[in-house]
Amino acid sequence: MKKMMTKPSDDEVHDARPVLWDKETERLIKAERASLLQYACYRLGDVDEAEDAVQDVCLNLLSRVKAEVRNPVAYLYRMLSNLCSTRLKESAGRTKISLEALPEPADSEVEDFEQEYRRISLLLGEIPEEQSEVIRLRFYGDKSFREIADILGVPLTTAKSRFTYGLEKMKKIGMRN
Repeated sequence: MKKMMTKPSDDEVHDARPVLWDKETERLIKAERASLLQYACYRLGDVDEAEDAVQDVCLNLLSRVKAEVRNPVAYLYRMLSNLCSTRLKESAGRTKISLEALPEPADSEVEDFEQEYRRISLLLGEIPEEQSEVIRLRFYGDKSFREIADILGVPLTTAKSRFTYGLEKMKKIGMRN
């Protein structure tokens, strides 16, 4: 598995003093893991790939012992977003969903999930990446607009407008289809 190196923004890392990550980082990872995994699942379309991506990002964070990360949650999501984008580019549009890892729902629920996942993925693929990323973080990452702005390193108003414009474009595209 390839290691992806991400360069954090100046707002995320400050080298003034070392930070001990042990318990604090462990609590952060435990608190955010489910949201990170859900976000990665919807980005990558595969539970196993998502689990690998989340693990890689968490290990990457743990290896940054000498730097103080001002906003660890934003840092985690930025790294995960970058890693998901890289993996999607490497897989060249190959979409797969590992249903074995999900609970055994009724057959109609599986078909509904697959159909809905494909529809949403197609719609998100039709709008600009900066808008689709905000929508993914809001719905799949369960993040507030303030958190999204921090993760993406943009002003709060920009995060909100990208979300609004992205949804409007998705509605227009959905109506045409």
